[in-house]
Amino acid sequence: MALSPEDTQELVRQLRDVTSRLHQLESQQPADTSSSSRSQHLSEHYPPEPKIAAPEFFDGEDTSRTRDFLSQLTLVFVAQPRRYASEPAKIAFAASRLRGRAYTWFRTNQESGRHHALVSYEAFHEIFLEYFGGANVISKAEHAIDRLSQGRRSVTTLAAEFQDLANNTKWNEEALMHAFFRTLNHDVKDELHRLEKSPETLAALINTAIKIDNRQFERRRDRAENSARNSAPYFPRHPTAATTYSPAETITSSGPLLARTPIATSSTSTSTRDAVVPMQIGSSLQRGPLPQTEKDRRRKEGLCLYCGKPGHLVAQCTFRPTMKLNAAASIPSIDPSKKELLQQD
Repeated sequence: MALSPEDTQELVRQLRDVTSRLHQLESQQPADTSSSSRSQHLSEHYPPEPKIAAPEFFDGEDTSRTRDFLSQLTLVFVAQPRRYASEPAKIAFAASRLRGRAYTWFRTNQESGRHHALVSYEAFHEIFLEYFGGANVISKAEHAIDRLSQGRRSVTTLAAEFQDLANNTKWNEEALMHAFFRTLNHDVKDELHRLEKSPETLAALINTAIKIDNRQFERRRDRAENSARNSAPYFPRHPTAATTYSPAETITSSGPLLARTPIATSSTSTSTRDAVVPMQIGSSLQRGPLPQTEKDRRRKEGLCLYCGKPGHLVAQCTFRPTMKLNAAASIPSIDPSKKELLQQD
């Protein structure tokens, strides 16, 4: 309710009278009730109030900081209730943090007699927000909520953004609950529909959705870990006793290269993939000519000149690559017209 200039002046006069009376009473107190004694008495009964940083100065130019400024003021008043116990003390502290256009607004209301914004801090808060909050703050917040969706982020992150936007709207509890439910992913909505009792407040709805989302995230992570564990190749920590490995041989003049492959010692395993087989030597690994001394040694000992093994000659060596020559292609053909001239020669 707006006060007339006469009522405002009367309130100011009464405030001055009360202040003057307090000074008189303080001057009449005994010496043991000095300010230091009273401070000591209060400190014995009440814990000291925490020190809170004052809000940054607000000049009214950046209206996006309006709500942050008011929130910081509220934090100071909550942390120091004894220091700012009265409404005038709260308003005075808030005015001390104003600069520029914002302080001009406060001074104009103070000097013009329009003190309806200075009666209580609640009224100051409301009118200050309407004046410096921006004309389109509410509409912007409502449109932002309409475009809001959970997507790939958690419900916790979504709820923080939603509540910040909801503070700038004038929607009631039911409308905010409907809007928040709409922003959730379908899997979270499905779990909310399965509840026997639906949440009755916005806070309960948010908390329930957060719990469901966290549980679903843990389940998806467990499935991913199990899938990765099952698809990974198996490597035994220790080789089994039934499997041994043949020593690897190198290409030397005495024999071919043998691949290092496991040999099954069990009598029941006769698979050729478990047996040692000689590596096939192709054109990319051609063996160089044997030294004459090595040839003489192999002839003397009756060894194969190719693989160096006994029991066969080089013509019967199974390790020797076969070369099939086309006889017709290897012998040049003679032109019949010139065959008679050759016979004459």
